[in-house]
Order: sequence, then C-alpha cells, then structure tokens
Amino acid sequence: GGDGAAGAHDSPQLVGGCVLVSTQAIAVPGSRGTLYALDQETGEGVWQFETVPDDFWGNPRVNHGGGAWYPPAVDTDTGAIYWGTSNPWPAPGAPGFPAGTSRPGDNLYTNSLLAMDGDGNLDAQSRFHDLALARSRPSPSSDD
Repeated sequence: GGDGAAGAHDSPQLVGGCVLVSTQAIAVPGSRGTLYALDQETGEGVWQFETVPDDFWGNPRVNHGGGAWYPPAVDTDTGAIYWGTSNPWPAPGAPGFPAGTSRPGDNLYTNSLLAMDGDGNLDAQSRFHDLALARSRPSPSSDD
C-alpha cells in the first residue's frame, strides 16, 4: 500500500458510508496488500490496515504479499468487518533464500481471518509461514 506496486483486485463493497477495498501485492518485492475504508462521498481514506509490516519481515528486496483477493464479509448488526487475507511471498523461496527463509516467523496477518470492529483488530491465522502457496481465502460469510 502506498508504494505504487500494488493494485486493487477485489470488488469494492459499500458499507455504512464507506467503500471497503483491498490492494494486492503481485510479484513486486517490497510491495504489500493494504485493506482500506474510503469515504463514499469524497474517496478520502477513513482507515487503512497494512497486512505486511514496514520491515517486510526483514527483507524488502525479496518479500511481499498480503492484502485480500475477495471483498470482506460484514456483520451489519455489530459493524464488524471480516477480511480473509492472502499469502506471503515468496512462498517457495527466492535465489539465496530457500523455503521462505527470506521471511522468518509466522508472517502475521497473511493467510488470516481479520475481524475489524473499530475498537481493535483480531486475527486468526490459518497457515503460519506459508510455504504451500495457500493463496487467498474466500470471503467469510455469516449466517444467523
């Protein structure tokens, strides 16, 4: 987000006066997916959430990823927004960094279900340090 290397790749969703959309980092080291809420009238940012940390897990010349391929699910009763985020990259590794060693650790906020409620964000990461290219997760849904 903000580095010009990512583009919006999901359908925007209008909720409570905000357009919800995500960028997706695609094959550009040092780029990351960002979740956005934009004011529907002005297009100004209401909030944004970076799914990859500023240090790119220690190697911005190689690492990228995160964001969402699909629009979020929204609980209209509580206002909670649920985003399924995509994988970190490079999943199989890169020259000099086999098996994802360029991005040590869990790679938090990728391959996750993020619940954003305005008071704080909660996550449930389904695949830590993904090496299998699990890709993005489909939008979660809620059923009463």
